[in-house]
Amino acid sequence: MFFFNKIIKSQNITYGNYITNFSLIKLGMTKKEILVLFGMPLLNNNINSNNIWFYIYRKEFNGGLLVIQRMLVIKFNNNIVIDFIIK
Repeated sequence: MFFFNKIIKSQNITYGNYITNFSLIKLGMTKKEILVLFGMPLLNNNINSNNIWFYIYRKEFNGGLLVIQRMLVIKFNNNIVIDFIIK
């Protein structure tokens, strides 16, 4: 009787905006400058006049056993960056 081990290869899955250099963002930048640097945000807050943008990056390895997640939240006032949070 032969026994065969099943080998299941899990793919690495990437979601969202891949941002490598968070140090590029500065207070006082415009929305246009942010779009040039990071592209379109994954999410934005349409309820509050689109003044909060969310850049979310998530990568799963080995079927979700190892996860890397980063998030950048940018707050605007009159199209100018007034605050940002990197998690």
